[in-house]
Amino acid sequence: VGALILYAIAAAIGPERIHSFVVRFGKWFGVKESDMVRAEEWFDRRSNAAVLIGRCVPLIRSLVSIPAGFRRMNFARFALLTAIGSAVWNIALIGAGAALGDQWDRVGDYSTELCGGTHVDRSSDIHLFKIASESGIAAGVRRMIAYTSKGAFEFLRKRTSDLAQVEERLKAAGGEEVLSRLDAMNARERELKKTIEQFQAKSAAAEVDTMLAEAREFAGTKLVAASCAPDKDGMKRLRDLSDVLKQKAPNSIIVLGMKDPEGEKASLIVALGPNAPKKITASDILKGIAPLIEGKGGGKPDFAQAGGTKPAGLNDAYKQAATLVEKALVN
Repeated sequence: VGALILYAIAAAIGPERIHSFVVRFGKWFGVKESDMVRAEEWFDRRSNAAVLIGRCVPLIRSLVSIPAGFRRMNFARFALLTAIGSAVWNIALIGAGAALGDQWDRVGDYSTELCGGTHVDRSSDIHLFKIASESGIAAGVRRMIAYTSKGAFEFLRKRTSDLAQVEERLKAAGGEEVLSRLDAMNARERELKKTIEQFQAKSAAAEVDTMLAEAREFAGTKLVAASCAPDKDGMKRLRDLSDVLKQKAPNSIIVLGMKDPEGEKASLIVALGPNAPKKITASDILKGIAPLIEGKGGGKPDFAQAGGTKPAGLNDAYKQAATLVEKALVN
């Protein structure tokens, strides 16, 4: 039931709002937008297997419902795959219990806990205790990694050695100077990023003007169908360009594609400007062109996206988009 509820929530929210949430708050959860994009592209290629296998994996069991929801995966197929995956998971647990029977105490041969009074006579027997890391792995569940006794001393020696290497590479005189040098490097990096973003904004403006100049027009509506240069940001780059195009041409229909830097995969988005005709939707167009790049995807009436494994089909996808738009608006 929980999986179906998450599916429904994700379907109602849609990919754009989820991406906006990740951009604004993802850093607090250790999630970047690029992680979301890679996850979406992976789900587009392996949607059925992702749901079936994901339901058999702890923690992933519920999370896999989110991309299935905002990708508008067929609900009946999602429910069936969820039921099968859950059945496999439950059978595995029941089988493990049946196999162990009354021999649960043997688990202790392979797994031990650290606790004073049970596995040691007293807490002081473990000597030094050093926490190495702490992280959240699920709602209300945290994982802590720590070292004790000789292992703790070895961990601290390794930390001291690592710090000495950092000081040497930064040419710092001590720990305090390491921090000041790192702060200076971060400030310099921010300046460089700002400069790069300014250059990218100018380049994007010129690219958008070229796209609009070459756009076809159907019944007063511009169809912008073009490929963008390969970029490591992929979908984010396409979305940013579509936003600029919608601002400059509110009545436009936008179809943008991109190969990945390796030239092995392709991405497509379809976006409608706020004043674009309602006779055809972005998801309608995407359904007609995504198979040409051997891709899958989905979205809402004003925005849809897909990833595929056939970059050579992008030009055919643009031609098919023009045919669909012409049929909807002219014929």
